[in-house]
Amino acid sequence: MVDIVDDESFESFRKNAEKNRMFIRAAERIQLSAEQTKQVEDAVTRSRRAHEEISKVQNEFESANIPFVIFKTLSNHPDMGLDVDFLVAGKDFRRARDVVIEKLVGKVVAQSMGSTLAGKVSLSIEGSPITVEIHGGGFSQIGEYAIDAESVIKKSRIVKLFDMEFRVPSPEDGLLIDVIHRIYRHMSIRYSDAYNTRKLLDDEKLDWAYIVGEADHMGVIPGLVLFLRVSMEKGGDIENLSAFPYYIGKMDFFRDYVGKLASDFRHLRFVSLVRMVTLYPALLLLEKAFGRHLKNTFW
Repeated sequence: MVDIVDDESFESFRKNAEKNRMFIRAAERIQLSAEQTKQVEDAVTRSRRAHEEISKVQNEFESANIPFVIFKTLSNHPDMGLDVDFLVAGKDFRRARDVVIEKLVGKVVAQSMGSTLAGKVSLSIEGSPITVEIHGGGFSQIGEYAIDAESVIKKSRIVKLFDMEFRVPSPEDGLLIDVIHRIYRHMSIRYSDAYNTRKLLDDEKLDWAYIVGEADHMGVIPGLVLFLRVSMEKGGDIENLSAFPYYIGKMDFFRDYVGKLASDFRHLRFVSLVRMVTLYPALLLLEKAFGRHLKNTFW
């Protein structure tokens, strides 16, 4: 149990814990004042409301016969951000987008060109705190890492949170998605990612033949190794929270970028290869030059 005695220290802790999606869970290990306890209770109330909103989206997809899984978002329960990620098959992508727009009064949010090429669309919902992000299977910066959405959905499972049921990926697919999303898109690891992964490794009997085989096929073995190493080294002790987010070094990223190119040659993934060699460097230069002014209006 960690003792935080003053409000200034607690505020610093709260900001970093929320950034790392760990505030509610980390606060359980701290001796809190009455006011600090109230802040935690308010966070739980907000989380429950967000879960209720996610359930509404899920119900609309089910009514429209659109298979899906919710990934990343619910891994941190009861902590969570307000960007909710749904994975659907490519053939259902536009239909899922239209369901959110028509049934939930959704509105497309401007996003980067890279997100569009990756096959993602973000939508705000009128009167709701959450933003729905729909993915068609492409991940990382411009979709160069492709997940077999239909396979992930087929192997998904149901979890019960706040007395509500949600469909999430299998532990193996969830781990692979986390690796791709954190290492190759955000180039950083949150404490919650390390904490969740270490807990997964301790609690679950994983199919490592599947995990390593899929990681090798996608060319992300170096990223998987880095993600697991950081998780095992730093994910077990809450005092490591101050060291996060853990940012990926440029050499680590460059090494895997080259490894991904080699993997694309080996597996004859020409679309991915072209994106890596041409589109990705071009977008990096454009976004560096124009920054936030370079917004996608395609959707």
